Amino acid sequence: VRPEAAPAATVERRSEPEPETAAEPPRSTPSTRPTQPPRPTQHLRPLSAPLPAAAAPPAWLVRLREHWSENWTGILGTAAVVAGVTFVAINLALRLDPFQRFLLVSAAGGGMGVPSLLVGRRERWRDLSDWLRSGGAALFLFACTAGGGLPQLGLRWLEAQEPALALLGLGLAVNLALAGITRTQTVAALHVVLALIPLTISPQSWLTLLLGSAVALIGLQLPRRRPWYSHRLAVLWTYALFHVSWWLRQSNGLAGEPALRDAATLIGIAVFTSAVLLEHRPRLVPPVLAPLPLVALLSGWGGLAAVVLFYPPFAGSRVAALAGSAALALVLAHRCRPCGAIWLQRTDRLVAQGLAMAAVLSLRPLLLQGPLPAD
Repeated sequence: VRPEAAPAATVERRSEPEPETAAEPPRSTPSTRPTQPPRPTQHLRPLSAPLPAAAAPPAWLVRLREHWSENWTGILGTAAVVAGVTFVAINLALRLDPFQRFLLVSAAGGGMGVPSLLVGRRERWRDLSDWLRSGGAALFLFACTAGGGLPQLGLRWLEAQEPALALLGLGLAVNLALAGITRTQTVAALHVVLALIPLTISPQSWLTLLLGSAVALIGLQLPRRRPWYSHRLAVLWTYALFHVSWWLRQSNGLAGEPALRDAATLIGIAVFTSAVLLEHRPRLVPPVLAPLPLVALLSGWGGLAAVVLFYPPFAGSRVAALAGSAALALVLAHRCRPCGAIWLQRTDRLVAQGLAMAAVLSLRPLLLQGPLPAD
């Protein structure tokens, strides 16, 4: 081998292509700028990612919005229409006699109920037509109330009390009929409450108490197969206020008329006992304790206890009424066991204990009236 061939072979060996290897990242050239720490990327999201949805409002706020939008806006609008129609009718009818004014206001109320007959079951205008119909019934009730009483409004054309109460009963019947066919408990409660208001401001007698109690009984019985606790609470509390107002205005007459006092006692017991029994219907009793059913039940028992405590003039009759109410609570507690509502059974038992304790405390006047020991 010639010594000159060695360099050539070496050059050819170096010129052969080298096998492919993983490419090394290019080395960055040294820079004079100071190095900064890397920015955290765990909180960054790509620009194309969708934004997170807003948190949903609480359930009670949603129900409040729906209740306001579906009911109270219609209530305010209908009240404005009724007030406007009443003002215009009275001011335009100054040259008419009271009976003609009564007919004019009644015709206006009937005209407000015509759209509900034309709309029928069309969902688009049904709510508005229902509110107009309810406003027309309230206007007719106002005309019936002013036609037999409230002479300052210029619509009174009946002087005797019995025909005036009969006319008022017609207005009450119309409102109760509409309360029975309505779809919502808010409208039904408003009809019954509006029916009790004229009886509260009218001259009081035993006929007024009888009409108010009949309105309350019918109003409580209207939602037979619907658990309308808010409706029953509104009716029961309004009737309690009406009964208290009647009792305060007739307190002087009750002291000298035992028959009137006994009749008022029996009427109050009938209304509040009916309210208690309605809360024990097996098909509508909730199996779990809820606020509205509990308040409705306690309201009925409270009204019954108030009637048997304040109306009976003698301690013996008061003790007998309280003992009978306690026995009723025990019977209802025993009967509600099969429905599985433990809360209802326990509530009735606690109510029975409270009524029994009140009956025992009412025995004190009887014990003090006994013979005193001699000195």
